[in-house]
Amino acid sequence: MSLLDGPLPIPAEVWASLHRGVVDARSPFHTPAIATVHQQGHPEVRTVVLRAVDEMQRQLVLYSDVRAAKVASLEQHPALAWFFWHPRHRLQLRASGQATVHRTGPQTEAAWARLSGHQKRTYAAEPAPGTPIPAAGDGLPPLDTAPTGRPHFCVVTSVIDTIDILQLRRSGHRRCVLHWNGRAWTATWVVP
Repeated sequence: MSLLDGPLPIPAEVWASLHRGVVDARSPFHTPAIATVHQQGHPEVRTVVLRAVDEMQRQLVLYSDVRAAKVASLEQHPALAWFFWHPRHRLQLRASGQATVHRTGPQTEAAWARLSGHQKRTYAAEPAPGTPIPAAGDGLPPLDTAPTGRPHFCVVTSVIDTIDILQLRRSGHRRCVLHWNGRAWTATWVVP
């Protein structure tokens, strides 16, 4: 996964690396961190599961509970940044763009249909994520109540317009920025 060993990286190779994070749960890219702007203006970072990658649409996708703070933040400030780190390759990849929350529609219904009962049960939890509870616990209901989570489920897509890649190496770090110019990706070497 040395995207920066040779000449400027090919965008398709970068997107292929991201796609491996979707299909391989052991990939470090499977659980990136995302950064949002809280409704009160401060930054928030959290780990999510990368659910889909669409190179043609320049989209990265995650699922969320609509009651989660990140959804309210994204609906007010749709800027979304993704942070991927591959420790073995010492490769950092940051992607950013605008996010859209999809509560309904074909994409959301198809995503809900693909979830297992155990995954659906997450969205049926009461009370909402972030609500104080008297003791440690996950608040998950019995498995047979999983379908009741659908009203709380949403898909978040983010259209990526910048990808910043940093390779840490003893022989000298390398960094490249890919930027979408409206028609194609442009790549530029930058000082790490």
